Amino acid sequence: MLRFLATLLIVALTLVHPALADIDADIQAADLSAQSGDFEGSRAILTRLIESGELDAERQAVMLHSRGTIEQILGNPEAAIEDFNRAITLSATYTDALYNRGVALMAVGRPADAANDFAAVLREEPDAVDAYAVLAEAQLEMGLLDQAVANLDHALALAPGEGFLLVARAHARRLNGDMTGAIIDYDNALAYFGADPQIYFEHGRTRYADGDQSGALEDLNRALELDPLWVEPMIERAFLFMDYGEISLALADFNDVLARSPEHPLALFGRGVAHAETGDIAAADEDFMMAYAMGMSHPILDERLRELGVIE
Repeated sequence: MLRFLATLLIVALTLVHPALADIDADIQAADLSAQSGDFEGSRAILTRLIESGELDAERQAVMLHSRGTIEQILGNPEAAIEDFNRAITLSATYTDALYNRGVALMAVGRPADAANDFAAVLREEPDAVDAYAVLAEAQLEMGLLDQAVANLDHALALAPGEGFLLVARAHARRLNGDMTGAIIDYDNALAYFGADPQIYFEHGRTRYADGDQSGALEDLNRALELDPLWVEPMIERAFLFMDYGEISLALADFNDVLARSPEHPLALFGRGVAHAETGDIAAADEDFMMAYAMGMSHPILDERLRELGVIE
């Protein structure tokens, strides 16, 4: 089941071998260790190879890139960046190292630097669909929405109808205010992937933002049919019910969410608003205080907290 479709930063699990005559036993052992899930063992073998002083520059760059990839898999992006830097110093146009350094830079919150690496990949490989996709993701992080959409347009021109690209462009279009284009992309993604709760959820959110409340409700219901325990569509549906004036239905959804996630700040805030709509101010204030304690901030909440003297 697809749940995190916008996650386009993929690190390969298989090591890249140098294009030389033979691969020695240690390199094979490092590869086999990685493929079997023994990443620490693979890293130890690669470190021994890197520190041996016996590799030529090309092999050294590949081993550094391979170890950097392992560090990224193990959740050590700073160590990965250091290895990728060394690999790129040895081979400035090593596109796998540039790409994966961009991945690691995204992981440490440096999207502008990541975008530079992805752009460098595209200068060497103008048809690299994956590089267009991750460049667009970096640009979204930077707020460069038009550029992100344009790069996803390029990617889809190279790979027409590719599902994950359709979802990524739909997300970018929605952020950029193009609800019609986003809805078309989500429709095409549903045709590609079939019934998927994440896509129905995003499709519903987009239709809601576009003013199509009945269509949004249909999508949110479909998402919950496919994944009844997923709270995010239930919260979205609860707010939609409040727009319809169906406060009892909204309260039922908020209560269901909070039975599973008692400290969900948005659900607490939403239930507080629903209680206030029914005139149960004491219950509303209790929920508002809990939402505030969970870090929730919203103009409606802040106004009520000022009335209560909780904040200035």
